Amino acid sequence: MFWNKKPKNDSLEQVLKDNKNKFKVSQDGFISIDLSSKEAIKAIKKQVDKIEDIAVKA
Repeated sequence: MFWNKKPKNDSLEQVLKDNKNKFKVSQDGFISIDLSSKEAIKAIKKQVDKIEDIAVKA
C-alpha cells in the first residue's frame, strides 16, 4: 500500500526533518521561521544574495 512506502529524500517529511531547527510549529499548527537560529539566518541570507545576483544580471 502506498502509505507504507519510505518517503523520498526530497519529500516534505524529509525536508521538515532536515530543517527542524530552523522553524517552530505552534500548538494550532502555525509554522514560523525561528529567527534566533543561526542556520536559518544563514539560509535566508544565501537566498537574498541569489536574488540580488539575479536582479543585477537582469
